[in-house]
Amino acid sequence: AVDRATYARPGTKDSAQPKLSLPAVSAGNPITPRAGVSAAAALEAAGPQTLTFRPLVNWKVRAAMGWKQGQWRAVFRRPLDVDPKEGNDLSPGGHYSIGFAVFDGAHRDRNGQKLFTIWNDFVLDP
Repeated sequence: AVDRATYARPGTKDSAQPKLSLPAVSAGNPITPRAGVSAAAALEAAGPQTLTFRPLVNWKVRAAMGWKQGQWRAVFRRPLDVDPKEGNDLSPGGHYSIGFAVFDGAHRDRNGQKLFTIWNDFVLDP
């Protein structure tokens, strides 16, 4: 299956186009896929229906993902100490909650329609 218009068309690869011709990228759309950009996004929420993207400059989390032996594997990484405007500090021994969401356009996921976990509590190893 083809999932991008650039498939097998070298002259139409995003990298061959002037930025101005890629409106979503030019507008700074935070969910526009770009080569060399982490697949993880930084979001924040304060309750139901309050989820919003953090400004791109505050995206401190990096992700590496791969498909192996029928399973996806993901490693997320970010500094423990960050400016309060950029997120929460993570301290060894601290108690935190984390959740994950998976958006799959091939299954017509859109808006709030996606797979997501409940909040999971964890203690950061000292």
